[in-house]
Amino acid sequence: MKKRNIAIDYRTLILSTVKERYFSFTLGVVVVLLIASIGFSVTFPRIKLQFSKTSSKEKGQIKGKEISKKKEVQTYVVKEGDDLSKIALNAYGDIYAWEKIADANNISNPDILQVGKILIIPRD
Repeated sequence: MKKRNIAIDYRTLILSTVKERYFSFTLGVVVVLLIASIGFSVTFPRIKLQFSKTSSKEKGQIKGKEISKKKEVQTYVVKEGDDLSKIALNAYGDIYAWEKIADANNISNPDILQVGKILIIPRD
């Protein structure tokens, strides 16, 4: 039997393997991002904020806090299943703005909200 010498082009072989795996990796990232966005939209569905205007007497002071009469004060009544990030998302379009609401309402533990509590939604 005669042995054949076959020349293998390792450079081409490696480049084709990298290209093949790059496509799979990119496709995997796209799928993970798609699943994450669907999960996020299910976890944080749009909630309807019930804003109410306060009377001119209440504008000057709410729960002992002085508030500028130039700014209109908006409030929100906490419902079952609400959390500060959901309220911030609907009020500001940013879930990380929950800190503004927590600071304005002296909330020390943002994980605990009482249903029916009236929250001040500060406006910049």
